[in-house]
Amino acid sequence: MGPVFKGAAVVCLVALSGLQPAAGALEFSAKKADEDAYTSVNLARVGQMSVRIGVLTEDSDLAEGLNAKLPATASDSSPAETCDKSIETLKKTKFVAQFTDAQDLNYRQAVQKALDAGLGHMESYPDTEQKWTDFWKQADGANLAHLLWTNSTKVGCAVGTCTEGDQNRTPETSITFLFCEMEPAAVENKAPFDTLSMRSKHPAGWCVRYYTALLQKFQADNLQEVPSLADFVSMVSFYKTAAAVCLVVVCGPQSGVAGDAYLAAKLARNGKLPVHITEVSEDENTVTTLTNTVNDATAGDDATCKKLVESHLKETFHRAFEYKADTTPNYHELLQAALNDGLAVFEKEGPMNGLRPKHPPQLWFCFLGLSFCLFFLLFSEEYFNGLIERTTLLKDMTADDLKLSVGNGAEAAAVPTILIAGLVAMLAVVSS
Repeated sequence: MGPVFKGAAVVCLVALSGLQPAAGALEFSAKKADEDAYTSVNLARVGQMSVRIGVLTEDSDLAEGLNAKLPATASDSSPAETCDKSIETLKKTKFVAQFTDAQDLNYRQAVQKALDAGLGHMESYPDTEQKWTDFWKQADGANLAHLLWTNSTKVGCAVGTCTEGDQNRTPETSITFLFCEMEPAAVENKAPFDTLSMRSKHPAGWCVRYYTALLQKFQADNLQEVPSLADFVSMVSFYKTAAAVCLVVVCGPQSGVAGDAYLAAKLARNGKLPVHITEVSEDENTVTTLTNTVNDATAGDDATCKKLVESHLKETFHRAFEYKADTTPNYHELLQAALNDGLAVFEKEGPMNGLRPKHPPQLWFCFLGLSFCLFFLLFSEEYFNGLIERTTLLKDMTADDLKLSVGNGAEAAAVPTILIAGLVAMLAVVSS
């Protein structure tokens, strides 16, 4: 073995009976994991996935702490006569991936096997708490839950070796494995993809977390101050079609949308949020469709415009304002006001107090991504479906595959989401 963290020597596991190590005791050692270990873990979580959970950040403190936690974790388990049993116990509290060749640490292959083993216990998405409890009883199931825990943001990894301590031991009696600790850690018997326990009370409990983050953002920051969108990811579209997001609504299109409008919409969805939904991009087809919808309507009085909004655009985010020729609307202010209005409704009614607020239905679409969560597919089940339908192996991925994916080639049509979420033409209220 190479040097352990901070030069620590090989640590012997004390037998659970309280006796000192003797013949047959297990010896554990640990060393620093390579960078590809972290890439492999993140590829398993989000590589070429159309529905995203968070990318984990390497944390040196977690990694260094694993040197001490390895023998302590094993000694806390039931008596382990073999390394296999000890590692199986370790899977209950950490993510573990066993290497095939101790001389060639193939992280991709090891993590792939661990991922496949865990998914092997999920013939379908567990839709009850009892099914998740049963899933956690399987060592490989618990192992997968640690790997894919939605709330985790940081990870530390190490390479461990367990050697069975008899006098005649050979290299074949040693097992080398990657083990990682995520933070926040997975909660035993809970759905790793988040919020299943809230499902009976709320159709998309994941949205409560997103809603809370939105409130915190707008209490502390102003939309104009939100920084780069480079690392932001987004959510799936309405009804599995390109999402139409209107910045403003009226009975006649006045001008095209400036680039700043799309930036403002992206910032409103994901700017400075610890929980991200998918990054939307401009879609020309959606722009054309919405423009035609407005042009086909009968332009005229306020009543006609109101009817258009309620009948044709009620599934589209919109914001009305007074249009002034030869001026550029302040899109940041428009989006800020729309979000504040929508969140005020949500805050007053409470996310857990039912889904029928005493307000016009179009206000619901001020939530941008949030409205999707309230009315449509569960994020958790979508993510599970994406895992099952992902065909590319980790060994065939690169770090670029951590970016948002549009699917797996010919299999893309099977993925139950469309990633090109459209923003639409600028429609403005003509001042009288």
